Amino acid sequence: MTRKGKKYQGYPLWRYIINRYAGIITASLVILSVWIIYEVTYQEPDFFEKWSCAELNRYMLNDEGYGYTPHSQLTEDQHNKLHEIFFNDCKDYTHEP
Repeated sequence: MTRKGKKYQGYPLWRYIINRYAGIITASLVILSVWIIYEVTYQEPDFFEKWSCAELNRYMLNDEGYGYTPHSQLTEDQHNKLHEIFFNDCKDYTHEP
């Protein structure tokens, strides 16, 4: 890579690259930062995703919210996700009174 002009003659290669491509580097960092903030802020998991099978079963059978949205008031997407998690991850769960 040849360094054009007297402006970059004394610079080491790494500094030349940083100065030459500062706009691309800055834009990339901004896009990366916005993407990370979006993922952390708006892609928050539902409250029941980390519950055990017993907790999921108890939540689905009772209409108490346990401090969360009651089972009957979940959105359709949340309701489908809850039942999908229960039926896929808790196949071997047996109800214990």
